[in-house]
Amino acid sequence: MRTFKSLLQIFAVITTVCFSSCNEKESDIGIELQDPFTLYNGIRDTAYMKAYTVFDDSLRTSGYSAGIIGRYHDDCYGSVEAILYNQIALSNSTGIDFDRDSLHLDSVILNIMLDEWYPNNDDSTSTYNIHMTVRQLDEAINDTASYYAFDELDVSTATESCLYDGVISCTRQDSIRIHLDANHFKNIMGGRFSTEEFLSHSKGIQIRIEEDSDPVMLTINFAASNTKISAYYKYGHSETQRTMDFILGNTATISANHFTHFSHEYPQHLEQLAQGQTDSIEGSQYLYIEPLGGTNIKLDLNDWILTFKEQHPTAVIHHAELILPLAD
Repeated sequence: MRTFKSLLQIFAVITTVCFSSCNEKESDIGIELQDPFTLYNGIRDTAYMKAYTVFDDSLRTSGYSAGIIGRYHDDCYGSVEAILYNQIALSNSTGIDFDRDSLHLDSVILNIMLDEWYPNNDDSTSTYNIHMTVRQLDEAINDTASYYAFDELDVSTATESCLYDGVISCTRQDSIRIHLDANHFKNIMGGRFSTEEFLSHSKGIQIRIEEDSDPVMLTINFAASNTKISAYYKYGHSETQRTMDFILGNTATISANHFTHFSHEYPQHLEQLAQGQTDSIEGSQYLYIEPLGGTNIKLDLNDWILTFKEQHPTAVIHHAELILPLAD
């Protein structure tokens, strides 16, 4: 493992002599009465540590009430893409029973409620051109499994599995409405299934913002009741239009599992990480921390702690601070 030493911080180390010890549990009663300036009294020491920039390979993205789709580019960190995978759940517990030939879909609307846009600015007039695709998955999402940032599922390449492929021109707004292909959605909706069977039958969808879009990241609110798919249909010889909603998030009784896959393309100064040559960057004075399943910073104080304990066996460290200066 390649490492590099970095003086990241001055620790305020206060040395006192322990004359006795006890096994009583420490209490924080009255700690707010302590003068914070006294924390810096005593002897100060400097801690040297090993520091690494490492991949964030344990970010769980399922089980949350929010999801992310989109892409952006940063000169320092490179490019990142967020792809959403989502179950389609029935809004009832009784199942579904449609004869496919008797089902006439007028329209199918995917409505996505948004919490945040990135870039996060107050410009409500600029128009974004977002090339979005919605495709049916080739394998079903497990409704009880945990999924992580590196997980992804196969998407069906069949023509009838593409529910939407188009450009949406919009300003910053609270929701996005997408007209899905009604004929293709009929393959999902037509049939007789229990609520549990429908999850396996429908498999789920992938929602993706394509590379030729304006750079944007969208945070989807799955706790909002209007984040859903609504199918407007007639059945049999009836001319009465009816509506059936499909759940994409969570309700009091029904939940649809979803997760986000993050992929990164790193620039040259992070190339060693990108090529898997090492888990740290050699010879750099900088550490890199990036969200969305990117990179973390790992600090190793073990050697310093062992040395300090050996040199000061009766010392007590009662205050320590870690300061990370930002390069940009």
